[in-house]
Amino acid sequence: MSISQVVLFSAFVLSLNACSGVDTSDLTNPFAGSSEAAALGAKLYEAQGCVTCHGADGAGSGDFPSIISAAQGDSDGEIFDIIQNGSGAMPAFDMLSDDEIWQIVTHLRTL
Repeated sequence: MSISQVVLFSAFVLSLNACSGVDTSDLTNPFAGSSEAAALGAKLYEAQGCVTCHGADGAGSGDFPSIISAAQGDSDGEIFDIIQNGSGAMPAFDMLSDDEIWQIVTHLRTL
């Protein structure tokens, strides 16, 4: 198999995984309840620009949505999925590690 075939096959497999419709609602946050993780998540929330759209308190402003209701109503796994893959106008933050996303989720739980 040539390198280009391996690359194409790998891209195909990754796309299947991304479109698999996996239920993320029951993913478990490994940092749930950790004040240290929440503090790291708060720093990431600011550094990644989340605060620009959603505000420091998560209340949003203008056309930018509040994330407080999502932080209170969605499961940790659902919030993880939205951060990682984006939703609507919100871009994906798939450059973040799983741990970084979980830290942001932990921070959102403090809002």
